[in-house]
Amino acid sequence: MGREVEFAPIRVEEVAWGAEQPALRAIREAVFVAEQGFAAAGEFDAADPQARHWLAWVDGRPAGTVRLVGERVGRLAVLPQYRRQGVGSALLRAAIAAAKGAGLTRLVLHAQLPAVDFYRRFGFEPRGEPFPEDGVPHQAMALDLGAHQQRTAAERRRAAAAPRRLAGAEACHAALVALAQGASRRLTILSHRLAPPLYDSADLAAAAEALALRHPAARVEILVAETEALGRGHHRLLEAAQRWPSRIQILRLPRDEEPERPEFAVADERALWLLEDPERFQGLLLTDAPRRARLLAEAFARLWERGEPDPALRRLYL
Repeated sequence: MGREVEFAPIRVEEVAWGAEQPALRAIREAVFVAEQGFAAAGEFDAADPQARHWLAWVDGRPAGTVRLVGERVGRLAVLPQYRRQGVGSALLRAAIAAAKGAGLTRLVLHAQLPAVDFYRRFGFEPRGEPFPEDGVPHQAMALDLGAHQQRTAAERRRAAAAPRRLAGAEACHAALVALAQGASRRLTILSHRLAPPLYDSADLAAAAEALALRHPAARVEILVAETEALGRGHHRLLEAAQRWPSRIQILRLPRDEEPERPEFAVADERALWLLEDPERFQGLLLTDAPRRARLLAEAFARLWERGEPDPALRRLYL
């Protein structure tokens, strides 16, 4: 299934901090401070006046920004209403091109875990293990600009499509959030019990709501085998379904139906997330696997037809 997003014209220009500071500050404050909760005092620093900055406009309106300090890419931010329209990619391509023109041999950055696969598509590779930065898990990444120039577009696509092994609840959860954030029209989830370490988070609930409200045809469909434990406390994904019951639907598997596969999620019949070992939180993420994703989507559709509303879940937050 192809994406149906209508792309508006994007213009990216390198700008001076002094001339475009109001627009640059407004975007970063909206994304990093208001949306993601980072401290306002640490968002702007002494590097800003000396850094190279790029500003993206969509239909003449400021939509996103990125900066380059030496060989470090940072502060890549796109306003919510302009996401999944190619703005972030256009900004990153501009920074990479400028780095090549300046004779740099590599670029480095610290990526929030849900953004790792985005940067991998441009040739950035993880370095070391994830680490906390301002209380949020990050991954150091680097791009060899010499190797980047030699790689073909087909090679980059193959690298991005390579299966990514997931180890631990944090990695599995971050990959699931990234999958949901990258969905354009449909997200389907099959879970045994929506275990809180993986599914009960503000990030996943926000991604589900953003997808559900993106387009009249967008849907989030969730099948759960065991719903009894869900009624014992608040669950943010269920709360999102309660707020938007026609867009985010949760059904219970029939009592006589046991899912034949591990827990999984499918985005737009193209990308998929598998929880192969729920006890040890071992999983797999494939961002470009349309054949496997379609097979899982078809299996989900057959189960969905037999799914049943659970009155207890419907009443849970009333």
